[in-house]
Amino acid sequence: MFNNKKPSEMVGYKKEYNLWLFSFIIVNVIATVVMYESGLLLGDLESVDVYNNATLLAALAMVIFSYYFILRWIFNILTRIRIPRIFDIRKLNGTGEKILGYTLFALQILYIIFNLKEGTNTAGAVNVKTDSIWAYFWVLVPVDGLFYLYYGFHREDKLFKYNLLIFVLSNLMRGWSGVFLFIVFFEWCRAFRRNKLNYLKITILAVIGGMLYPFLLNLKWVIRAASASQQNLLSVSSVFLDLVGNVSYVEMFYKGIAQLSGRLQQTAILVEIIHYKALLQDEFTKGMILPFWSDGLPQIIFRRALGTTAPPSIGVGITTYLFPDSLFDLGSYNISIGYMGWFFIAPNFALLYIMYTFFLCIISVVLLKQLDRKEGGLDALWLAWLVYLLAGWLIQFIAFIYAIFAFIILTLLTQYFSRLRLKWN
Repeated sequence: MFNNKKPSEMVGYKKEYNLWLFSFIIVNVIATVVMYESGLLLGDLESVDVYNNATLLAALAMVIFSYYFILRWIFNILTRIRIPRIFDIRKLNGTGEKILGYTLFALQILYIIFNLKEGTNTAGAVNVKTDSIWAYFWVLVPVDGLFYLYYGFHREDKLFKYNLLIFVLSNLMRGWSGVFLFIVFFEWCRAFRRNKLNYLKITILAVIGGMLYPFLLNLKWVIRAASASQQNLLSVSSVFLDLVGNVSYVEMFYKGIAQLSGRLQQTAILVEIIHYKALLQDEFTKGMILPFWSDGLPQIIFRRALGTTAPPSIGVGITTYLFPDSLFDLGSYNISIGYMGWFFIAPNFALLYIMYTFFLCIISVVLLKQLDRKEGGLDALWLAWLVYLLAGWLIQFIAFIYAIFAFIILTLLTQYFSRLRLKWN
C-alpha cells in the first residue's frame, strides 16, 4: 500500500535548517571582517591581496542575498507545490528494505575495490583516468549519491549503520572529509524533529570534533598527495609525519579551523572574479571557458557521443587565471566560484543563468517528490542546494539530480523483487 504519511510532511523550509543557513552566512561575515582587517583573502586565495574593500563588502552582500533568497525563499516556495507522482512507488516493506540495504552495501564494496584497483575518484587526482569498462558502470550507478539519498529516506533501516560505516571508509580512502558534514547535518535534523537535542552532548561532540579535525585534515592531505603523485601511501605518510612532528598541535588546530572556515566562505572567490571580470569575460567569449549550460553529466555524454571536445569547466579553468604561476597541472585541483560568480563571468547570459538554475531546482524537487515523502528526503534536497548549487558546483548539482533518478529506479527494482519474493513464499 502507499505510504500513509501525509505529503505535506515533505514541504517547505524547516526550522532545523536555520542554524545551518545562518552559520554559513556568519562564516562569510567573519571571513569578510578578517579579510577587511588583514587586507588578504582567505580560503583557496589565501594571502592574495584584497584589491578593493568596497568590492569586498559588496561581494559579502551578494553572497548573503543568494544564500537567504535561494535556500530560504525559493526552496520554501518550490517544495510547497503539489507534485503528482509519475512512478508507482510504494513504501518498502521489511523485505524490500533488506534488498535495498544489501544491494547498496554490495555496490559500495565493489566501488571501493574498483577505486583501489584503478586509482581513480580520489580527491586531488582528477587527472587520473582509466580505460576500464567498469568506469562507465559507476557513472550510471552513482554510489555516493545513492547512499546520500538512502541516508535521507532510510535512516531507520536495520542495515543503515553498516552502509554508513562503508560509506565513511570509502570517502576517507578517497581523501574526502566532507562526509562528516553530511552526517552531522542529517543527525542534527533528525534529533531536532524528535526533540532529542541535548546541548551538553552537542557541546562535547563539537569540542571532540574540533580536536580531531586537524588529524582528519592531515589524513586527507596524505591521501590526496599519494593519489596526485601516484606514490605509495606509506611512503608519503612517512614523509608527512616527519613534517607534522615539527608542528605543535595548537598550530595544527588553528590552521585546521582556518582552512575549514576558508573553504566554507564564498566571499573571497567572488572578490577575485569581480577583480578579473574583464579577463574572464574575454576568455568566455573566446570559448576558453566551458559555459554553465554545458557543464554536467548529460552534456559530457552528449559530447563524447559526438566525439567533440570542450574547454575546461569554470572551476578548473579559473585556476589558470588566478594562479598563472602554479606548479600544478591544469585539472589537478579546482575552485568553487559560488552561485554569484557567473553574473560577472557571463553577464550577458545572466537571465539565462537564472532560468537555467531555477529549472534545475524544479527538476530536483519534482524527482524527489516521487519518492517516499519523508522529511529526511527534504533534508537531503536542502543540503544539496547548500553545498552544490550555492557553491556553484553545477556539475555536482546535476549529478545529484541524476542520483535521485537512479535512486527512483533502484527503489522500483527493489519493490519489484520484493513482490516476487513474496509470491515465491
